[in-house]
Amino acid sequence: MALSWKNPAVLTALCVLVLGSVGFTSAVSYYGLMLKKEPIYPPDGRLLNTVPSETESWERYGPDHRESPEVEVTLGTSNYISRKYIRKNKGADAPMREVDFHAAYYTGMIDTVPHVPDRCFVGGGLAIGTVLGNLPLPLDQSLWSSINVPEGMEEHIFTMPSRDRVYVRLPRDPASIRLRTMQFLGRDGMS
Repeated sequence: MALSWKNPAVLTALCVLVLGSVGFTSAVSYYGLMLKKEPIYPPDGRLLNTVPSETESWERYGPDHRESPEVEVTLGTSNYISRKYIRKNKGADAPMREVDFHAAYYTGMIDTVPHVPDRCFVGGGLAIGTVLGNLPLPLDQSLWSSINVPEGMEEHIFTMPSRDRVYVRLPRDPASIRLRTMQFLGRDGMS
């Protein structure tokens, strides 16, 4: 038995599919969602463990954390860094400030779970405590250079010299970068 286009069931199913497709595409566009996880390769094969262990205000606290080879296979990368930094105290009464820093280049297989703290740390047994939100990331713009962009393009493209004096291209609109910031609680309820 062939279904006719005039059949209300066929028309209803077609309308649901079309509206769902339009709604899904609109939601992805409106919320700026990225649905495709692509490998990210560092420039010049740079390794993240070369991130400086000390800055003007922060210094590494303890050794870098490395995952087991099995976990690295699951992550899809061995080019990552998990490090604690403590703020250099300016005075005897200054409270100790600590930051857990993690960055990774994911070049492995595409999977369904993004490796972001909200998912990975919770999956590892931690609980999300305080969510501070997407905070502005203050960047020193004194070394940025604007490069020429094609006519009609409204955005600016910036470069800056790396430590080895090679100019690298910055992400699009770097001044608007926000840092997703949250506190995680261990099984004991402590951060």
